[in-house]
Amino acid sequence: MLASTAFTPADTMPGWLRPFAANQPISVAADAVRGLCQGTAEGADLFLTGAWTVGLLAVFAPLSVRLYAKVGT
Repeated sequence: MLASTAFTPADTMPGWLRPFAANQPISVAADAVRGLCQGTAEGADLFLTGAWTVGLLAVFAPLSVRLYAKVGT
């Protein structure tokens, strides 16, 4: 979370950290929420936030259910 744009703009980060910080789910969500609060939300930020959310759920929800089923038996 500290290597995201939630607390500081990517422009102020070292060059090697900028691509990572700008393209992670926390940064995308923070930019979308910031835009919604300021009334300048962009459709791309909202779409990417939804895409990251659906993608992470698609990967980790089945894994969680599988692990929970193993532990429960």
